[in-house]
Amino acid sequence: MGSNMNTTMSFEGALPSFSELLVDNPGWLDEAVSTADVTRMTGVPAATLATLRTRGGGPDFFKIGTSVRYRRRAIFDWLDTRQAQRRNSRAPSPAGSPPTVDTTTEGPKLE
Repeated sequence: MGSNMNTTMSFEGALPSFSELLVDNPGWLDEAVSTADVTRMTGVPAATLATLRTRGGGPDFFKIGTSVRYRRRAIFDWLDTRQAQRRNSRAPSPAGSPPTVDTTTEGPKLE
């Protein structure tokens, strides 16, 4: 697919935001990409993506014949969700209260 991105863009400092990229490429987020593309974008191995497709928990995908495709938007949404889940799982306890620890070690009682 051809790209009509502005080639005079300077990358001094911060990279352009999505909104800046989308000015020249309004459909970029909705383009379909392959599993190999997702692997390159995320570092998640193709085998892991295949497992996530069958077990759930991965980015939304669709098939064209036997080819699996992902929309870039779905990949970025999935990454944002994963990042938020990690952030929430490491959230500190409210100020002044100790962390909650389950100290019960009793198993089921046999009668």
